[in-house]
Amino acid sequence: MKKISFLDDTIESVLNGQKTETLRLNENFNIEETVILTRQSGEELGYLKILDKSEIKFSNLTNEDAKKHAWNSVSELKERLLRIYPKLIPESLLARYKFKYSKNI
Repeated sequence: MKKISFLDDTIESVLNGQKTETLRLNENFNIEETVILTRQSGEELGYLKILDKSEIKFSNLTNEDAKKHAWNSVSELKERLLRIYPKLIPESLLARYKFKYSKNI
């Protein structure tokens, strides 16, 4: 089973249901796929079921997107993404995954 990890400062928002989407550059998950949720340290915390997948240009992200990712503004979201993926450019396509967290399968 594939794994997906989140940074320690965002993992709680996944566990409490506030964060229900993630943006990824180089990962490929399928709709209806279940993946293991981990901290960056590798600690397994449960499962995410991928509910939907779409693409969005980095330059097209909005404040609404930021809120879905548990950030206050699009500038905060973009700043975080640039720290994770420093080579992002405005035309970069990101995969947007909507998911549902569960402790058990």
